[in-house]
Amino acid sequence: MYDLVTLRKSPFKLIRYGSMPVPRGSLCSFDSSSSFLYTKGYIPELKTYPGVHVPAPFEITKARGDSSYKEICREILALTKLNWNTADFCSGLPITIGFSRNVGQVLKEFDDDDIEGPEKIYRFYM
Repeated sequence: MYDLVTLRKSPFKLIRYGSMPVPRGSLCSFDSSSSFLYTKGYIPELKTYPGVHVPAPFEITKARGDSSYKEICREILALTKLNWNTADFCSGLPITIGFSRNVGQVLKEFDDDDIEGPEKIYRFYM
């Protein structure tokens, strides 16, 4: 089983009553075509929000698949806690996207003509 989804930062924001922002993991759906997931936000276990800006959600759109939005968002949220290369409780991006962006930033620094340059194949870094 597989799902094809897109994640896109959204300008949509929820404001909650009180001094803390929306809790991490909050899911907001208006219709069956997309949902909004907060991967950053207030963390009840820590009793704080470890950020400086009002968190913005990801808009999640499902192109194909059998899983519900709730299950997809649960998996995305779990992937934001897998980056062992940081002391953060969670990162905003799922590790699969965040890590590939980091690899791309490193590879961008090398010329295509470098004989001794790093491997250009992404699977080399997995």
